[in-house]
Amino acid sequence: MIKPTAATLALLAAAAVPVATRADVTFNYALRATVGAEADGDRTLGLGSNGDSTQNLFVNLAPRALIQFGEDWTAYTRIRAFVPTGRAAPFDSNTPDNATARGNSFIALSELWVQYNGLTSYPGEAISLGRQRVRQVGSEWWDEDIDSLRWNFATTLKSFDIGIARQLFHYRSDGAPIIAEQRHRTYGFGNASVDWRPEHRVGVRAVVAQDSGSAPRIGDTVDADSKLRNGQLNWLGLYADNGFYDPLNRTPFNYWIEANYLIGKQTEASAGSGNVVDTRNRQDVNAYAGTIAGRWRPFTEFPVAFGAAYTYSSREYQQTGAQSNSSTFSGTQTLINRYNETLRAQLGNLRVASAFVSLSFDNDAISAIFSTLARNDGNAAITADNVIAQTQANGRNHVGNGVDLVATHYFGRALRRQRLLDSGDAFVSQKRRSLISIRASAFDPGAAFGPGTELDYRVLLEATLWVN
Repeated sequence: MIKPTAATLALLAAAAVPVATRADVTFNYALRATVGAEADGDRTLGLGSNGDSTQNLFVNLAPRALIQFGEDWTAYTRIRAFVPTGRAAPFDSNTPDNATARGNSFIALSELWVQYNGLTSYPGEAISLGRQRVRQVGSEWWDEDIDSLRWNFATTLKSFDIGIARQLFHYRSDGAPIIAEQRHRTYGFGNASVDWRPEHRVGVRAVVAQDSGSAPRIGDTVDADSKLRNGQLNWLGLYADNGFYDPLNRTPFNYWIEANYLIGKQTEASAGSGNVVDTRNRQDVNAYAGTIAGRWRPFTEFPVAFGAAYTYSSREYQQTGAQSNSSTFSGTQTLINRYNETLRAQLGNLRVASAFVSLSFDNDAISAIFSTLARNDGNAAITADNVIAQTQANGRNHVGNGVDLVATHYFGRALRRQRLLDSGDAFVSQKRRSLISIRASAFDPGAAFGPGTELDYRVLLEATLWVN
């Protein structure tokens, strides 16, 4: 059953929206239907006994409705019905699935929120409450459906948002648990940016994450889904760009520069034999990460783009836990994981150098990305969302090389973007286009995984139809 808090959110939304006459109410709805075939290689990289390749089919239905009450009030809901034949992990954040119980059919409440934009006369100002998609540029801080309260404010030259969020439930019929990283965690977040010259922006963002409860104690028995780290963490980031993540931007050269700092306190437990906690350490966290990236379009008449990016993260760095790492960095409208679709690495003890080339026509887009990954400390682990093999404490730094190829054909004309939902799941946007795409990704493990490893891969053929 979907948790009863969903009903509570619905009641809150209904209570918040004022009574309007029928003439004041407009209703829009749409259905995003996706059929896919996915093939995954050996996620243990040939080192385990449970990493055989798999082939699965899946159907993903995502109906949504947008209701406008007069000029100032809006309500939105998005449902997801997911039916796979086996384990089908997402390739991008259009089909988020952060729960541990993959391979199950389920119905989920993805979004249900109410929005009020009458606090000021600015059209880009709004306050929203409920379960909503919190997304920030780059998707390396925020890209998550989460229960939250947000205030967004945007003008031509400056914008900011501030909010609080907590993952209360997944609202899924299969009862899948919240991932350990987000369990019992409350977030406060903010972001502000200003155009210091036309089409060039500088910004600052911050996140505070407070965990309730405590880490497991010595002698406790844990399992693979236990939350082993607990504390209070603070992220502060500075960035500058000129539309690097905007696929519609046709400036000859786009850049992205950011520097992030993480500080806080954390208690971490680790288990020994029998999954019994044998060590428990409280530590101060001081870590940092940064990215520099550029994309060049040498021709005005031919839509080819070349780019490169480099990301560094210190050993103790960790991401917010609400990220997807999927973005439009290659210059097309297709979301692609920044750190290889097969590995799906997270930042922390990791540095990644990438080079890419893309073609972006009106109805067709192709991207090819090559990445090489290394760790800073050859005796410390990295974190990955898809590959389950663990790096070894062997002093070797090379994690591996990744290649991603993505080709997409879009049907129909792109609709103009609508600012109201830019930061949430797009209802009227350039993404609302029927399409067919093929994704192929491979990861060749390096010396950090030790000897005897094998190439891993992922392939997805996907057809998406938008109705209404």
